[in-house]
Amino acid sequence: MKQRKFRALRDDMNCTWVYGSLLYAGDIPRIQEQPLFDLFTTCLKGTECEFTGLQDKNGKDIYEGDVVNHEDAHGPCIIEYQPA
Repeated sequence: MKQRKFRALRDDMNCTWVYGSLLYAGDIPRIQEQPLFDLFTTCLKGTECEFTGLQDKNGKDIYEGDVVNHEDAHGPCIIEYQPA
């Protein structure tokens, strides 16, 4: 079974990516970074991306919305992901 994990931009001055489980408080996305703790990071709405289950040639996880170069494509491609 594919691991379901997400990333979203942290809702603070740094706007860094946070990774973990995605939950919503109303319509505000939150990421639970550590499943053993009840700590949630509030994120910017619209920046939530799901892990595709794929990695690039360097072993880095690929998330929906990532821009990648593919040798068969004619330029950069944006990843669109629909979970099964």
